[in-house]
Amino acid sequence: MKFLIAGDSWGCGEWDKDCNFNPHRGFDQYLTEAGHTVVNISNQGISNQDIYQRIETYFRRHPQHDIDLIFVFQTEYNRDYKHAQGWETHLESNDWDEIKEPQDIAMRWVSRFYRNLSGISQKVDCPVYIIGGHSDTLWLDTMEQHYPGCRIICQSMTNLILQNNHRVEQPVLSFYEQRTEELVQKIKSKLLDSDSITKLIDLIDQGYQRESLLRENPQYFYPDGIHPNRQGHKILYDFIKEKHLHDL
Repeated sequence: MKFLIAGDSWGCGEWDKDCNFNPHRGFDQYLTEAGHTVVNISNQGISNQDIYQRIETYFRRHPQHDIDLIFVFQTEYNRDYKHAQGWETHLESNDWDEIKEPQDIAMRWVSRFYRNLSGISQKVDCPVYIIGGHSDTLWLDTMEQHYPGCRIICQSMTNLILQNNHRVEQPVLSFYEQRTEELVQKIKSKLLDSDSITKLIDLIDQGYQRESLLRENPQYFYPDGIHPNRQGHKILYDFIKEKHLHDL
């Protein structure tokens, strides 16, 4: 089979200690060693919007494609800030009517990402399998009804590696290490009540705890301490092979 992999640095594989190169291509390499053909368009530091645009560009350049399945490694929602000229331009004006707390912003942006993936899936007639990488995914039992062509096959790669369970009760949608101060100021400008600020601080704390968890488990997140290594990717590969590729 032929697979397209799209993601940020988590889709690239294992990183050296300085995050300069990939000594092992991780999930990509295991698929290749199993006899599959893999096109990997992942890139370090990119956003979910970048990921979608890379997929869209690939299929625009290859209209007569032979891709059987698209694997997407979801990343942090707040990386998409760079696509906005200002805070208000990134959210439609009527979005704010439905945003009552900070997590609603994350859910709104991630949902938009899923809609984009669903659109490209239907356009090119190719299923999209979503993996929670640097960011866990949302979870919907009716995912394929809301976003045709899309399926979440691993909600949290981190939880799968460390707990042998890909599901997670409280998804961590960002480590919040990027532009955290800006995020706090922007949300404060819209959601002024103290309860919202407290919830935002809780979200940031969850992100910090997740990053600490990776650094505390070098057997799966070494040598750089923030990306899964070949052992971590092997757990993901074995899980997906057993659960989702056995009949392909």
